[in-house]
Amino acid sequence: MATNTAALLTGKHVRPLSVASAPMPDLKPGSVIVETKALAINPVDAAIQTAGIIATDYPVTMGLDGAGTVHAVSDDTTNVKVGDRVLAFTAGGTAPGGQGGTFQQYFCADSKYVAVLPDNVKFTEGVVVTSCLTVAAISLFDEKCLALSRPPIEGQADSNDKIVLIWAGATVVGSCAIQIAKLAGYEVWTTSSEHNFDYCKNLGAAQVFDYKRPNIVDEIVQAIDTFGKPLTGAFGAHLWTANDCAQVVRKLGDSVEHTRAVGTVIPEGYGFSVPEDWPENVKFCWLLSKSDAAEWVWREWITKALADGRMKCKPDADVVGKGLEFVQEALDRWSQGVSASKIVVEL
Repeated sequence: MATNTAALLTGKHVRPLSVASAPMPDLKPGSVIVETKALAINPVDAAIQTAGIIATDYPVTMGLDGAGTVHAVSDDTTNVKVGDRVLAFTAGGTAPGGQGGTFQQYFCADSKYVAVLPDNVKFTEGVVVTSCLTVAAISLFDEKCLALSRPPIEGQADSNDKIVLIWAGATVVGSCAIQIAKLAGYEVWTTSSEHNFDYCKNLGAAQVFDYKRPNIVDEIVQAIDTFGKPLTGAFGAHLWTANDCAQVVRKLGDSVEHTRAVGTVIPEGYGFSVPEDWPENVKFCWLLSKSDAAEWVWREWITKALADGRMKCKPDADVVGKGLEFVQEALDRWSQGVSASKIVVEL
């Protein structure tokens, strides 16, 4: 009989996390229980602990990203089976029913967001992309967001000579977005620190701009005008970058060649609101909680793209240690600042 252990947040702002026994997750219809082999840290995990947001009932088990082996599946789950190596995305500390996220030995995930992890990809590598690829897919491809054309199941789409701007390309979300947009046939322009230019170009970016330059918005607008290609959308791949994208879209004007929409990583609900200085006539695209594009990328695309190497698990994993006792150290390391890396804990 399996027993569970979790790294628990026992109260608002409490640190360190408490590693203690926890109930085994319930196997509900449409769900999968995974024995965790690797987990990763996301900004929302650190914010739940340090800023006291989102979570209302304690103790809570955080964690969006997980990879491991399937321990159990519901009767109506057909995409994976017991024993499979998988990667999974969960709602983390916001999961309904109080089962929590991936910061535990066994976690439960909706089968729609569980996929087979190819043998050529390590657990600590695959866990890098789970939530961030999901976010990128929603913002880029969902009909309520930028509604870009999706990449093919096999291979790469032909170039369509359209530009997509991805702000913050060296973040994990940005790294996923660069790759999947390039595979969908778009010419990707992005921003990063100058020392990450080559990193972004190696992922597929055609143009990279230094986001620290004081006139960065005007430089991007001028470059788009000079190249004469349409901007088919802009995506702020970091929480505070959506407004920069909006200013680029605004300054390009009302030409029908350019798409006046900005994808964001800002989730609908949770008390967030559109920034007060958001430009008129520029569509603000919330990060949707339910998305056909997200389900598609898990159901049809992610396993094949990882298996044949089209999708790379980038940035590289920075493995802090092995065991749930290293989760707090991993959260602290993320809070100190990271660049082109993903903080991971192995189990």
